[in-house]
Amino acid sequence: MDRRRARDERLQRAGLPLPQRDPPPPRGRGERRGPESVFEGVLDHGEREGWGLRLDPSVSEAPIWREHWAEVRPVVVKVAEDAIVLEAVQDSRGG
Repeated sequence: MDRRRARDERLQRAGLPLPQRDPPPPRGRGERRGPESVFEGVLDHGEREGWGLRLDPSVSEAPIWREHWAEVRPVVVKVAEDAIVLEAVQDSRGG
């Protein structure tokens, strides 16, 4: 339990969300919060062209990607000891 508490404190200090422990309840008409799919990716450590994140091509087929991320370009990257979180820059979603 202490390891979990220590991890949560690190995430909070870094401004990252805490992991959900239980699946959230449905929000009317079958909508849920949280990821619907899990994909693989690779961190490109920038040996030639700078740092990057390469995602599985099937990400582009996911409904959440199409609805919320397909047009996003600039992102905020939050890095913690055991997590990296990408957040869309507010204006990148057209609003």
